[in-house]
Amino acid sequence: MSLKQDILHYSRQEKIGALSNWFDHSLSELIDQEIYPDLNLLEETGKQLVSGLISYGKKYNIHTAVIGMSGGVDSALTAALFKSAGWSVVGVTMPIHQKQEETDRCIEACKALRLDHMHIDLT
Repeated sequence: MSLKQDILHYSRQEKIGALSNWFDHSLSELIDQEIYPDLNLLEETGKQLVSGLISYGKKYNIHTAVIGMSGGVDSALTAALFKSAGWSVVGVTMPIHQKQEETDRCIEACKALRLDHMHIDLT
């Protein structure tokens, strides 16, 4: 798979639809400028982050993280890194006047990552 295909795969773009000409061109330009690291560098970075979380947990005797789950990549990645480091992770969803499918995406992420889940409706 090419780097562009990897980016589109991991961002779940194939489930959204075709790229606009502008976005496709812009993404290609960024890849040509080597803005995006290759997968080996990403894997190494992930290992370093997990190692740091393991060390932090041991140093401060902390092994539980509570993470607000938005349904997006940032919160899911953060939760996955903590899980990989052996932490107990609680994913919290806190919808306030939001579409149900957005909340469902958060809950799906918690299930997929096998997180303990807490739901607090702030509406």
